[in-house]
Parts: sequence; C-alpha cells; structure tokens
Amino acid sequence: FVAPENLGSLSGAMKECLDRCYYPCLDNLNGKPFSAVISAGSSGTGALKQLRGIAAGWRLLEVTPAQIVRIDAFQAGTGAIQTPNSLAPAQQLPAIEVARTLVARLLSGLD
Repeated sequence: FVAPENLGSLSGAMKECLDRCYYPCLDNLNGKPFSAVISAGSSGTGALKQLRGIAAGWRLLEVTPAQIVRIDAFQAGTGAIQTPNSLAPAQQLPAIEVARTLVARLLSGLD
C-alpha cells in the first residue's frame, strides 16, 4: 500500500477504497504479504497505524517493514507549510526498496 497521510490519517481516497473492499475481501486475503509506504508532511504514524489495523483485520502479513517518507512540510523557523510538496529522488528510495522486496518475495514463491 502506498498512501499519503492527511491530517494524521490515511487519505480520504485510500480510506474509501479500503472501506469498499474490506468486507468483500475478508477471508480471501489471509496470509497474503503486504507492506506500506506512507508519505507524510511531518509524522506518518497515524496513517500507518490505521493501515496496519485494516491489514490485521484481513490477516495480512507485513513481510517488509513499512516506510514513512517525511517531506518536512513545515518550513524551519517560520511554522509555514511548504507548498507545493514533492519528494526528492533520495526520498523516493524507501518506496522503491519496499517494492523490490515485495516483488522478489512474490517471484520466489514466498507469498
């Protein structure tokens, strides 16, 4: 799962998708692998906790540690929020590593 954190929670679009899929997927995903990358202006922990709760309900297995990519949206010394927000290439690496790990596990049959 790759999602932004908005105001301490998963984005509305991601949460709506998970809400719509939750019951239709229940008991069909047991033991399947997952990981997450959360893009956050400052913390990211709220969205990750929410996503892990949903994954636990689906009995998914977190096979590679989730990554929180913080974009440090608050401008130092001013308290202003930096806009627009974007990730530098180095900040994109955690998402790439999570994806590589999941693909390697799936290709090797370790799902």
